[in-house]
Amino acid sequence: MLRVSFKDLNPEYLKYPTVIFFNPNAQCYQQQVHPPNCFWLKFFVSNNINVMAWNYRDYGRSRGMPDPFTCNHDGEAILQFLIKTLGLKGKFGCFGRSLGGTVATHLAKNYPQHIEFLFVDRSFGNINKMSDSLMLGKYNRKFFDIFSKGWKILSAKNFYEANCFKIVSQ
Repeated sequence: MLRVSFKDLNPEYLKYPTVIFFNPNAQCYQQQVHPPNCFWLKFFVSNNINVMAWNYRDYGRSRGMPDPFTCNHDGEAILQFLIKTLGLKGKFGCFGRSLGGTVATHLAKNYPQHIEFLFVDRSFGNINKMSDSLMLGKYNRKFFDIFSKGWKILSAKNFYEANCFKIVSQ
């Protein structure tokens, strides 16, 4: 359960644009405030852009098991929290680095009525194709499917189909 205190929330920020920050793999949002990871955080904040950073399940103090399905669901819940609970009125964007790009592209594709900007930084397009290049042998796809419990991540397709302004960096 997410608990937030609204007593210190400046109403001026409600109209500012907001970027939802999706962390890379094995990194929690607390690491984003220190060099070299803090570049984008500083950029957004210095340009009066709200930043919503959060941890995937089982990172920091969060609980649960992170997988593509729960990460996508949590990303959707974060967007709804910003709109319904915090009442943010400004434009929304997604910034995803590495693994975070998979959740960012999912949100941008499936919520075009809210997401106006997508920035994907050093992510991957298809986790199944990536497993083919990392694991050798004719049974690699079968092993990947067994160990990943059928994960399907189609970030390149989601990026292409997202109806917003898009940037990709490699």
